[in-house]
Amino acid sequence: GEIVTTLPVGERPYGVGFADGKLFVTNQYSGTVSVFDLSTLAPIATLPGGEYPEGVDSGDGVVVVANWFDNTVSLIDPQTLEITAEVETGDGPRAFGRFVLESTP
Repeated sequence: GEIVTTLPVGERPYGVGFADGKLFVTNQYSGTVSVFDLSTLAPIATLPGGEYPEGVDSGDGVVVVANWFDNTVSLIDPQTLEITAEVETGDGPRAFGRFVLESTP
């Protein structure tokens, strides 16, 4: 129950997600996604996000970020940290917790 570290993220952090040994944090006011190595907690990258990124989740080898004001979700490759697509959604996509369903073999 003790704080063991504080991580440098963008303005107004909102959601956290995990994929490929990495921690992903959405920063609403900064419009970015902070990425950290889970084993060392060292910062790896700050990715551009959509406008007001909120929820973040992963499944089937992709990280999904809901961008509330852009009406999109960003798809991020967790290995390369490349944004592979921006998918249009309905008005005001918001998410928190698990929202990506993984396919079953």
